[in-house]
Amino acid sequence: MPKKGDIKNSYLVIKSMITKDQEPPNQKYLPEQRLAYIAIAFTLFILVFTGLIKTYKNLLGFDIANWVYFWAAQLHNLGMIFIIILIIAHLAAFIPKINRFLLISMFSGKVDAKYALKRHQLWKEGIKEANKVLKNGKGKNE
Repeated sequence: MPKKGDIKNSYLVIKSMITKDQEPPNQKYLPEQRLAYIAIAFTLFILVFTGLIKTYKNLLGFDIANWVYFWAAQLHNLGMIFIIILIIAHLAAFIPKINRFLLISMFSGKVDAKYALKRHQLWKEGIKEANKVLKNGKGKNE
């Protein structure tokens, strides 16, 4: 779930990626990840809700007002455009070099210990595990 300050911190993280400055300390999830998750969830809710209205109209014996169907269809179309844009933006997040480490973690569920120490300083459990991994000399995943 989004937290207070996520919009500002998301701006700072993206700015630091572009300018190569030091980014603010982060927790387990980056602020832009939390904002993206809520945007995707809201868009999917709109798509499901309006899709149910559109399906209801096609059921035998049921009728809804044309204006309700019209606006449900418009919102459904708009939601589809938003979900396409969000998917493209989600995939574009791997363009910056620092985010490429996350591509592997999408499939493995693990991140590199050095990456966790560098980018997720406020993630207490992850930092503890990353330090253990590096101390044992394994180095790769936590």
